[in-house]
Amino acid sequence: MHRRELLIITLCCLFCALEWGCSSQAGRSKAEIESKLKHNLNLKEIHLTEGEKGNYDGTGTTADGTTLKIKVTQSEGELRWEYEDSEGRNGGGSEGARESRPPPD
Repeated sequence: MHRRELLIITLCCLFCALEWGCSSQAGRSKAEIESKLKHNLNLKEIHLTEGEKGNYDGTGTTADGTTLKIKVTQSEGELRWEYEDSEGRNGGGSEGARESRPPPD
């Protein structure tokens, strides 16, 4: 009987650990997101600040010196980003999307 109780307790603890691990901030880390956006938007620099639920806001600077305001959202394994430059032009993209619009020239 002792083994049975130990097994039940172990399984309960494992279930709880998996459940909490999955329900905590799902998605990519700040470093992963910054690297992905730096590549996709051809940025020299990027600075993101984490908000709620793994979402980020920040700025980036393109190779030609254009500053972009950037907003990143994550949900159900999908990464989406939107940006706007100082002249009001905007664009965006997503992880797994067929096409990502590049920043303005």
